[in-house]
Amino acid sequence: MRSLILAVACFAIGCLSQSCPNITGRNLTQMPALDPVQFSYHVEITIEGLNKTLNGYEFYDLENETLFFSLDQSNGSLMSQREVKVVYDYKHNQTFYVDDNAFKCNVGDLDSSKPHQFSLFGVGIENGPQNVTHAFYWNGTYNVTYEGLDIVAGITTDHYQTCVEFDDGNLTYLVDVYFSVDTWNMPSGQQSPVLLKLNATDNTGDQMIYTYKFSDYLSSTSFRIWRPKLPHEIVCLGRKDAPPNPFLNDAPSFISQVEVIEHHSNEIFSYEEYFDYAHNIVLFKFNNRPGVAGPLALSWTQDFNLGLAFFTNYTTGQCSISNITTDSIFDSDVAIDTNTSKVRLMKSSEIIKEMDLVYGGVGRFSHQPAHIWIAQQPLVLNNHGNKIYEYQKLYWSVNEVHGYEYPLGMEANIMAEVNGTNMTTTTQTHVYGQMGFVDNLEVFDYSYCFGEDLRKTVVLRFSADYYDQAFQNPKSFTRAFHDTVANKAQIYSLRVSHDHPYTVAMDNSGNKYMYVWATLLGIPDVQGNSVEMKPQINLTTALNNLQQVVANNELEVSFHNTTGDVVQMTAHDDYWMMEADFFNPATSPTPTPSPDPSNPNPGVNPGAVAGIAIGTFVAGMLVVYLFSLWKGRRHRGQFAYTMQE
Repeated sequence: MRSLILAVACFAIGCLSQSCPNITGRNLTQMPALDPVQFSYHVEITIEGLNKTLNGYEFYDLENETLFFSLDQSNGSLMSQREVKVVYDYKHNQTFYVDDNAFKCNVGDLDSSKPHQFSLFGVGIENGPQNVTHAFYWNGTYNVTYEGLDIVAGITTDHYQTCVEFDDGNLTYLVDVYFSVDTWNMPSGQQSPVLLKLNATDNTGDQMIYTYKFSDYLSSTSFRIWRPKLPHEIVCLGRKDAPPNPFLNDAPSFISQVEVIEHHSNEIFSYEEYFDYAHNIVLFKFNNRPGVAGPLALSWTQDFNLGLAFFTNYTTGQCSISNITTDSIFDSDVAIDTNTSKVRLMKSSEIIKEMDLVYGGVGRFSHQPAHIWIAQQPLVLNNHGNKIYEYQKLYWSVNEVHGYEYPLGMEANIMAEVNGTNMTTTTQTHVYGQMGFVDNLEVFDYSYCFGEDLRKTVVLRFSADYYDQAFQNPKSFTRAFHDTVANKAQIYSLRVSHDHPYTVAMDNSGNKYMYVWATLLGIPDVQGNSVEMKPQINLTTALNNLQQVVANNELEVSFHNTTGDVVQMTAHDDYWMMEADFFNPATSPTPTPSPDPSNPNPGVNPGAVAGIAIGTFVAGMLVVYLFSLWKGRRHRGQFAYTMQE
C-alpha cells in the first residue's frame, strides 16, 4: 500500500526485515495506478503478533495539494479511546497531529529525517511540496511482478508483489497487493485496492506481518467522495494556512441583522446593530420576534458626541437618558481612555485584539463554508457588578457575495457570575442580513426620548409650488431640510428631530403655502463623560440662530426631484411660528384637502399634519413604527421620560 499508512504503522509499532526473493528472468509489470487527481479509502490494519487492529482512513487531493490521514489508536476501552489524526499540508509543508479526545493539536514542519514523514512508495517529501503530484503512487521505481488471480473476501483480484530493501539489506519489506479485476463491479468504477500484506523481516530472521484491508475506495470520478479539510474548530498554533484576519478591518460604518439562539433558556431573539464610527454613535434595536424587522421591543443608542445613552422600552413606553458607562451588557464597545478617564467608543478591531483570535481552519456555519477564528481570551462584560465571560468562535464567509466576503456569525461559551454563583450557557449568533453602511444619521434619531421641556418645534413657510416635488421625493427633501436646519441653528445633527411633517394650507387671506415642521432639542440634565464630546449651545440660542437666518432670507433648502434635478427653495423671511401657535385657531392657516398620493395636489387634513409626511418619506417598518410611537406620545402622553445621573 501507499507509504503513508505503511510508514505510520511501522513508526507507531516498529518494523522488522528479510531478504527479497529472486525474480531473475521474470517479467516485470506495473500495478494499477490510483486516481492521480483524487481518491479516498478506509483501511483496517491488523498486526499479527501484537494482537492489535487499527482503523484509519486516507484522502488524497492533487488540486489542493492535500494528503489527509487519520488513524484510530484506541485500545478498545471506551474510557480511554484515543483517535489521532495526522494531516499533511503540502501547500505549506506542515504536518498536523490532532488528538480529538484531548482536543489538542500540534503543528510541525515536514521533515524527511523523521521516518513517518517520507514515502516508501514514490518520492520522499524532502524534495518539496511539488512532489505531491507524483509521491505516494503505487508505481515508483520498485520492481513489481504479477502473481496471478486470487480470491480475497469473495472478490476476484489480481495479485502483485514487490520487495524493498533498506539499511544495506538488513531490513526487507515483502509486499503483496491485491486489486479487484476489471470485470468485478466496484463502487469506484475502476480497479480498486482490496488487500495489502506486508512481511517485514530483519537480518536475524525476526518478522512482523501487517495486513491492510481496504474498503470504500472512491476516486475523482465517483458519484460521491469524502472531502476532508485541514483541522478546524481547534487551535493549532503555528499553522500557515490562515488568511488575513478580516475582523481587524475597521469599516467607517456598518449595519447588520442578527439572530441569537440562547441554548440554556431555549430562547431566540433578533436585533439590528448600527455602528457609525465616523460620527461616533451606535444603535441596537431589539425585536420581539426572530428574523422579523418589527415590532421593536427595545432600543439602545450610545451617542459619544454627547456622552449619553438613550434606552427605550417600547413595551412599557419608558425612555431613559443616562451617561455612557462600562457597567452594562450593552457597553462591550465602550472603553475607558487612560489619559482622561473618560469613556470612548472602541473600534471593532480593538475588541478583536483583546480576544486574541487564532485561525481555526475552514468549517461550516449555518450551512455555509466558513473561516473559523477562535478567541483565546474571553470577552469580559460587566452587568451591574456581575462579570460575564464570553469565549467566542467567529465565522467569516469563504465564498464571496457581490465581490465581498462577510461575517456569518459566532458561537459563544458564556460563564456568568450572578450574585456570587457561576452560570454557564452557550449561544449561537447568526448574521442573517448585511444591510450595508450607515448613509444618514436619521436611523439614530432619539428625539422621542426628549420631553416637552427639552424640545421646541417651529413651523417654517415656503412657496406651495415646491410641495409636489417634495411629496414625490420625500427622502431627498426631508434629509436636505434637516441638515439645513441643523447647520443654520449651529447645533449637532441629532439635536434636530428627523420628524419633519409638511403640508399645504391656506392662510387667513386665502394664500396657499407649504408649511414644514422643525423640532430642535435641548441639552439633557445628565452630564456626559466621553472623549468624543463636543461643546453644545443651549436650545434658546439654537432657536435664535435659526430665526435670524430665516429673517435674513438665508434658509435655503436644496434637494433633488424625481428626475434628478436640483430644487432650491427658501423659507419666507416674514414667517416664524411656533407649533402651538400654528394650531391656534386665531393664527392657524386653513388647511386644504388631502392630496391623492398617485396624483399629489396641495392640501392635507389638520388632524393628520404630523402623520402624513412621515408616512411618505421614511423607509422601512422600523422607522414607521417609531413614528407611530412618537405620534402617540405627542397626543396621548404614551412615553415616560427619566434621566439618570
